[in-house]
Amino acid sequence: MKYEAENYEVVFGSNLIQECGKVVELVGKGINKQIIRFRDGEDGKVLFNCSVNDENGKTIAKIANSKVQHLRQGFKASISANTIKVWNEATGEVWLEFEEIGPRKFKLNGIFYLPGYRIVANDDHLDVNGLRMSNNIFRNFSAAIGLG
Repeated sequence: MKYEAENYEVVFGSNLIQECGKVVELVGKGINKQIIRFRDGEDGKVLFNCSVNDENGKTIAKIANSKVQHLRQGFKASISANTIKVWNEATGEVWLEFEEIGPRKFKLNGIFYLPGYRIVANDDHLDVNGLRMSNNIFRNFSAAIGLG
């Protein structure tokens, strides 16, 4: 079951997403991609699902049900009860940082590539292909960041 949008909040970069069906969605002719998803686990805990790809579309990490299912050589991951972090072992560059910061509230930073788009989320801002957004509230949209 997908988690109902009105039941969670995501701090994406320095922006707050509330009551949105999707965090990021790429749509176009024959395309409908989501790289970030939440779903309700059997124990009532929210499970995080995410694909982290490089600029060529090659998978760096695949997170399914809050567990690392795939991790490219040269990258490291750490998982605790409330956090998931993926980074480049050689450079230390963080590609994904996910944290549960409260009941049904999550913090998400990282580097995300979709065909034609580069998204960088950090504590200061959210950057989509050079367009920077800071301290915004996205509320009640089908997708907070709709691309395509």
